[in-house]
Amino acid sequence: MGAGGAGKSSICDALSKDGEFKHVERDSMMESMWDEFGGFDQFRQTLLRGDRQSKREILRLLRKRIERLSKLLSHPEQADFSNALKRILEADDSGLIEIYTRDSGLLYYLICTLAEEEGIRKAAEIAKDSSKHVLLNDASLHNKDEFNFRKEYLNSQNIEPGLLVVRNTRERIREVAMERFNSGATQGLWQGRAAAAIAGMNEQISFPEIERVIICDNKGEIGEAVREIRERILKSEFEVNVKWPINLAC
Repeated sequence: MGAGGAGKSSICDALSKDGEFKHVERDSMMESMWDEFGGFDQFRQTLLRGDRQSKREILRLLRKRIERLSKLLSHPEQADFSNALKRILEADDSGLIEIYTRDSGLLYYLICTLAEEEGIRKAAEIAKDSSKHVLLNDASLHNKDEFNFRKEYLNSQNIEPGLLVVRNTRERIREVAMERFNSGATQGLWQGRAAAAIAGMNEQISFPEIERVIICDNKGEIGEAVREIRERILKSEFEVNVKWPINLAC
């Protein structure tokens, strides 16, 4: 957990190289699914002005993603969302086109939520079938309700989650956010994430119910943070008497 640009992905990637850790990252899943649709502008143009074959293929993919997400939303408090997705699937092609070309946020939210749901299940599967430490990098966990959904799911799989919080300075988080915003990479995706990172650096989090917590301030060389986290996880050296809430920036 941490604000965008704090160094979570880089640290988790470095930890996963030695074979003791496995990194499950929401972002790579999001980018892969986003690329399937070609970004929102291409997605919208295909649905509104594409030839019959192109339109049929993109609608088939869209229905497949909606149906998959509807099936994955298993928590009782997610029932309304799941039912809404099922009603959308009942729409004919013209109705589906109208819904998803009206607002780019709908496609983004579909992909983002689906990546989150797939990520938690992939992490749980690895944790049950492997001796590796699993690192799940998911920005949605900042949200208290989402965190509780994930925690309850892991508990149902007899997995006790821990919490790794990677923090960085506000200046560095803002710098990384602007680099991503100006990169032009993965049209429409990084720009939204950059804005969320700047907003998120002022967040506070509070999860006193989690017993295994590690807080790492990634202000120096990233190698130092990687070594600290690896050692603390392997030795089970967790925080004592955390004073919640804590800031996501240090």
